[in-house]
Amino acid sequence: GVPEAEVTWFKNKVKLSSAYHLHDGLLLIANVSLSDQGLYSCKAANLRGEVTESSQLLILEPPRPLPYLEDLTAVLSSAGTRTRSVLTSPSGTKMTISPDSSALIGCAVDGHPTPNITWLYSGEPLSLRHHLLAAGRILQILNISDAPDGEFSCLAQNEAGSLTQKTSLAIQEYQWSVDKLMACSASCGHKGMQLPQLRCLLDGAEVNISHCKEKPKPTMQPIACNRRDCPSRWMVTSWSPCTQSCGGGIQMRRVTCQRLTAKGSSVPMSNEACAQVSKRPVDTQNCNRQPCVEWVASSWGQCNGPCIGPRLAVQHRQILCQTKDGTSVSSDQCSVLPR
Repeated sequence: GVPEAEVTWFKNKVKLSSAYHLHDGLLLIANVSLSDQGLYSCKAANLRGEVTESSQLLILEPPRPLPYLEDLTAVLSSAGTRTRSVLTSPSGTKMTISPDSSALIGCAVDGHPTPNITWLYSGEPLSLRHHLLAAGRILQILNISDAPDGEFSCLAQNEAGSLTQKTSLAIQEYQWSVDKLMACSASCGHKGMQLPQLRCLLDGAEVNISHCKEKPKPTMQPIACNRRDCPSRWMVTSWSPCTQSCGGGIQMRRVTCQRLTAKGSSVPMSNEACAQVSKRPVDTQNCNRQPCVEWVASSWGQCNGPCIGPRLAVQHRQILCQTKDGTSVSSDQCSVLPR
């Protein structure tokens, strides 16, 4: 204009320093950052009047990775001890997790405007059965068994560009472990066997064996052990029936000294050979020493008492439990006999 107008610049209605101005009314913003976003106005004025024009400056910042995600820390603190967490990254991260536990996967990105996040599994959109937290920046998997091994990724997009970050989950498996041999089943003879000890492991730590029940057990061959002649020892047969049912009887059994060989045969030995190892077992014992008893009935008493019917009265007699010599004892001792 004539005379030449004086130009003044404003940002969000606040006057800017003249250091930003260039000739011909231009405004230079060097090293643009998000803080430079706003409404810019220039006012041109001279003696004849003034005019103001405005323009909105929007800063676009493409999605970029962040080293941490505060929301993930907050969610994890209340998720329980069986929940693991991992952040995705452009190059990919990896987390190994135990079965039946939970996982939180964070997508730590920034950008302007705020990027929209889409979760993918093996390159395909994720099903809706998993939960999204913190405005979609956290993927929650409540039961890791529902998520097979594979790559999870988050796609962050805004008007300035896109960024893909990923992580891989590896589910640990319970597995059988064949360890040291169990104790031998016999100290001598021909039947001693040893089996390897079978344990159920998760990440090298022993867990309850029930966790491995779905897994096929490894083939284990028993190993012969302690196949050697046994020391001489007394061998006894079963007791014979008692010679009396009451009043005292005798039972007998056979006692011999033998040695079991590594081939499984029994070799007779002298009694002296066994006597050096242990005392000889008895070959006779008393049995059925309880007295012989029986029910004994006295004679019927006189028929007397009030009539309880036509020409009908009552007679009584005494029933006693006695030994053979006539000694009365408790009726409990005759309880097994017909009365």
